[in-house]
This record gives sequence, structure tokens and C-alpha cells, in this order.
Amino acid sequence: MARLQHFFDSVGRWKVAQKDYVLSLLRSWYADENVLVRLRVQEGMVLDIAPLLNQLIAEGVAEGFFHTEFPDVAGQMILTLLVGMGDTFAKALFVADRSEMAIAQIERMIAAYNDAIDRVLGVPAGTLHLIDETTAREWFVLGGAS
Repeated sequence: MARLQHFFDSVGRWKVAQKDYVLSLLRSWYADENVLVRLRVQEGMVLDIAPLLNQLIAEGVAEGFFHTEFPDVAGQMILTLLVGMGDTFAKALFVADRSEMAIAQIERMIAAYNDAIDRVLGVPAGTLHLIDETTAREWFVLGGAS
């Protein structure tokens, strides 16, 4: 379980450390003319990374941390959730609304994705997190992507 959380944390820390670079990439990534490229890259990511996550999850099941009957596909499900959350999060970055209500909606969305991953893995709610509240707020409050 710690290895999977480390994976989520490492990706999150890298993105925050490279915030300006990531934001410039996102502007191009979500341009209408890049829809097909984005789809193909996401499909490739699932094919390449899902087996690694499946292995981590299978190890977690064997060690008694995760409780899923589907460790062979749980990684793909989690990556699909990650892509969905990433899309929603990125789109929110480019909206001018930085109100507390807008940030609270993003935090609620993140909590829902975190809950979904906990359910896929059969762990208690709040066990894993894709992005913590402090990191999420940093994207919106400290500069954002106006």
C-alpha cells in the first residue's frame, strides 16, 4: 500500500515542482487540435503503466493490504480514474473562478475520486489519496493558470 501511495505522491510532487512547465503543457494538451493525440497517449499510458500497477496491487492483496478480487485489472481501473480526474482538474485550472466555492467543488471532486480508488482496492475510505487538499489548493490559490 505504501508503494502505491508513494507512486501517487511522487507524481504529485513532480507536477507541483514543475508547475509552470506543466501548465504550459496542459494548454497545448487540451487544445482542440490535440484530441486524437491525447487519446492515443492516454491509451498507451494505460497499456504501459497498468501492468505495473496491477503487480503492485497483486502484491498488496497477497500481503493483506488490498482486498479486491480483480488485481489483474484494478491498475487499469485506477489509471482510468486518474485520467478522468486529471481531465477534470486541468479544465478547472483554466477557469477564472478562484472562489472558495469553486475550490471546494474541486476538493469534493478529488475526494470522490479518492473514494472510488479506495473502493476499487477494497480498503477503508481515506486510505489512499491521489492529491491532498494542500497540493490541490496550491494549484488554484498560488498562481493557478489564469
